[in-house]
Amino acid sequence: MNKYQLNFGRNMENKEILKVDNVTTLIKEKFLVKNVSFSLHAGEIIGIIGEDKSGKSSLLKVITEALPVTEGNIYLDGKSVIKNKKLQRSIDICLDPPMFFKFQTIQDNMQYISSLNDEFKSKDIDEMLTKFNLMDKKKVPVRKLNFFEKKRMALALAFLRPAKVIILDEPFKSLDDQFKKQVKMYIKELSKKGSGFLLTGRDVEELQDICHTFIFLENKQIVKIMTNTELKNFQDDIIYTFIKTKTPNYAGKLVKEKFNEEVKILNNRVLLSNVDEEKTAEIVKFLTQNKIEILSAGTISTKAEQIFASLTPLFKEDEE
Repeated sequence: MNKYQLNFGRNMENKEILKVDNVTTLIKEKFLVKNVSFSLHAGEIIGIIGEDKSGKSSLLKVITEALPVTEGNIYLDGKSVIKNKKLQRSIDICLDPPMFFKFQTIQDNMQYISSLNDEFKSKDIDEMLTKFNLMDKKKVPVRKLNFFEKKRMALALAFLRPAKVIILDEPFKSLDDQFKKQVKMYIKELSKKGSGFLLTGRDVEELQDICHTFIFLENKQIVKIMTNTELKNFQDDIIYTFIKTKTPNYAGKLVKEKFNEEVKILNNRVLLSNVDEEKTAEIVKFLTQNKIEILSAGTISTKAEQIFASLTPLFKEDEE
């Protein structure tokens, strides 16, 4: 069981608003989330980092009960969300890709979401549409919007109600730099008022200027939790070369046997440490000769990939 507890140490008076307690979701004998535990405090912004199919979106859906909890529990202000369905009203989510009533207008979608909030005021819709540069589109059916406009609309919907917890799946994907800056400023503004945020992404670089804490997900479970300070101070002297293939376990076994190199497997990539370009080319040639399809090869460069590589155990024969 992997169980981690966050320490929101910047202000110990910050109240724990969301607690995910040893949550597992198992559907048709397949884990979508496995033994996940963490806490979110008022005003805290957490970045959830992982590659595609690592479990990021599934975790968000479990928190909002779009997917069932097989084991464990989720608490909001100390009360079980599973047992108190009304508590979900205090959680807003923006998924990627965003989901709407596509034949209805932007305004219709906003009004429906607003109806879930007893404190809603009609002027809030126009204020939010103005903030996200959508006022001139409010009468347009969603199906006629381009992806960028849909992304802005999804963010506007997530921010429409004064939620305690706001969940944003890949919030900065496909946004230009100027709009990313505006969204980040608004997230910080709401966090200062007490809202807690969960943001997902593949790379820490895009979230490092906004998140207090980072959760690293791999194979549907947490492999590491780091504060922003710990992340900034992270250094790994090992240079990892990767070879991406559809059969990484088999390729890793061949490389280990032929070249006697230490091998790691990270998703669909074979990782080799401190191997120069000449040796890499030799290994790629060898794998090709053994009918292994090479999708790409190179050097791991992003901090997120370096962290995952440092945490990945060495390949063993029984992992084939």
